[in-house]
Amino acid sequence: MTSKGRNKKITARISALLLSAAMLCSLSACSDPVVVTKTKGSPAQANAPESTLLHSVGDKAQLQQVGKSGLIELLFDESTYSVCVADLSQSGGEKLWSALPTAENSCAATATAEIVEGNTLYKLNTQDNSVSFQNAQCTFSDDGLSVTYILTPDTSTAHSEKYEKDDIAFKLVVDYQIKDGSVYVNAKYKNLVEGSEAKLTKLSLLNFFGAYSEPQKGDYIFVPDGSGALIKTDTKDDSFDSELVFPVYGGDAASGNANGGTANALIPAYGMKQGNNAFVTIIDSGDAIASVSADRVRAGNTFYEAAPSRKANST
Repeated sequence: MTSKGRNKKITARISALLLSAAMLCSLSACSDPVVVTKTKGSPAQANAPESTLLHSVGDKAQLQQVGKSGLIELLFDESTYSVCVADLSQSGGEKLWSALPTAENSCAATATAEIVEGNTLYKLNTQDNSVSFQNAQCTFSDDGLSVTYILTPDTSTAHSEKYEKDDIAFKLVVDYQIKDGSVYVNAKYKNLVEGSEAKLTKLSLLNFFGAYSEPQKGDYIFVPDGSGALIKTDTKDDSFDSELVFPVYGGDAASGNANGGTANALIPAYGMKQGNNAFVTIIDSGDAIASVSADRVRAGNTFYEAAPSRKANST
């Protein structure tokens, strides 16, 4: 899709729905078809410190205020290099939408990446493959912040002074801006290894934003199934046994990304309602290569969640 080594970029705007506003966005790239026979990048393989504290949001009192616009406030968690959005619209108290779950979860991350080199697939995430290696940093502006993660599969690569050709090292930069009562998210990445054949084939950003495990009466997930549909999270559904995926505008049949069993997503948007609060996300750039997934609490999954992502299999 683009020449090797060139930065890729996508943006998303999240606007208010019902009583609150929040954020979300995703990014992916295209690659040649590959046959993967090995998978690397687990926390154990990375020699990452085993701490669930990196996978859940910290104490609200420890969060740093970044900015405020309308009835929302953007906050930063320095311990996990993640963000939260506080909804201030209710007189009874604020609602905190966080990029990581408030409950401990060993797989949650601000972003996850799939990188292919040869026949090896690397599954990396910001918490185990950057924050745990102390390889993340943040800079603030008047109305936002920029978080940079260096993603590597192991400790030795993370602390290398110079990368070798067969090393895996990608820089992921996530920019947040709060204005007009919304949060804008922009993500871009770059392969840091000169001459590397490694390609990033999938990137999911903030895919745990707003995830919850205990629904209230009337709660739901809004998904772009056709012109829009609701998954009621306060109602038990034994027939729901796997994640649903909605390719925006129906996906690309030639690349194997066409929808299967779900209607074409006519709008690049999704959202969540919990109690008296809700948010909606609108993908306003990169929507043609995006998909929206949704899942509910069931065997093998402990959260109600919705997120954007895309895995492309062709150039």
